[in-house]
Amino acid sequence: MRNRRVVAGLSLVAAIGAVTAVACARSRNRSEPPGESAAAGRADTAGARRAIARMNAEVSGLATTRNADSLAQWFAPDAAVFANGAPPIHGRDSIRAFYGQFFEAMPIRDMGFATEEVTVSGDLAIETGRSTLSLGGPGQTTPVAVAGKYLSVWRRQPDGRWLLWRHAPSTNALPR
Repeated sequence: MRNRRVVAGLSLVAAIGAVTAVACARSRNRSEPPGESAAAGRADTAGARRAIARMNAEVSGLATTRNADSLAQWFAPDAAVFANGAPPIHGRDSIRAFYGQFFEAMPIRDMGFATEEVTVSGDLAIETGRSTLSLGGPGQTTPVAVAGKYLSVWRRQPDGRWLLWRHAPSTNALPR
């Protein structure tokens, strides 16, 4: 039953072509990848969780320092971002430009992620979680708090690194 839900979920994700984001505080795996032993599935999941947690922590720091160049390196060359209020952004260079413009328009004072679930199947890891942002521009004394959620698909690269392949962050409510 669980494997059928995973396969159905992966089929839906592949069909709509969206997904991805960032973070790991509390993560759990609800199923093992089809066709793999339970021990191999747990090892893959544990390795993916560690990599995602490390990268999410670094991404938070890069966002607060407005470093779009370094942030873009965590995305696969053929990655896509599906953000609120913007058309899909395809490719690492376009993602770099998007985040550079975002950082200029809405400087991030603080960012946090809480992974709720990571499911690994082969070279893909699907992550869901919650996010918090504290935004504030020059001269703004009170930052704007923005709560959100995300769906991220990470893809293991030929060299073994996990990079963001699809990222879909969204806010729970737009700031006023």
